[in-house]
Amino acid sequence: MKQTQTFPKVWFATEKLINSRTRFVNFSDRGSLRFELKELQFTGRKQLLKITNVQSTRLISPRIPWMSIALSIAVLLVFSGFMLLRVPSEFVLTIISIFIPFLFIVFPFMIFVQKAVLWIEIAFVDEENVLHRAYFLDGSRLILLSG
Repeated sequence: MKQTQTFPKVWFATEKLINSRTRFVNFSDRGSLRFELKELQFTGRKQLLKITNVQSTRLISPRIPWMSIALSIAVLLVFSGFMLLRVPSEFVLTIISIFIPFLFIVFPFMIFVQKAVLWIEIAFVDEENVLHRAYFLDGSRLILLSG
């Protein structure tokens, strides 16, 4: 008798995406992950992945996407600058004094979230004997996967 276990809401990421410093999203696809004896199968919206020759598994946290974070902050500062041009001058200093502490809260929070979420890295060998890595995250408690 086969024993199977299914996780209905899973995020999937490729090795290239997980290691990217310029990513804005953390996953390549989302779908379900089914474990059977000697086989793991991810069925996503965009792709199907069958893994039969697992070499190793480990928990990892993705690289921090410094370029994306820096670009996001730059866009936020430029947008805020344009908004400040439209505000009467007596309120500019008040708005800046509120905005700067906000940045000092949001920036560390963005980094914390990137490092706190752990992904499962599965290293496996395909039919051509090439080593690949696939990354999975339980999305059942994540807001983006609920829809």
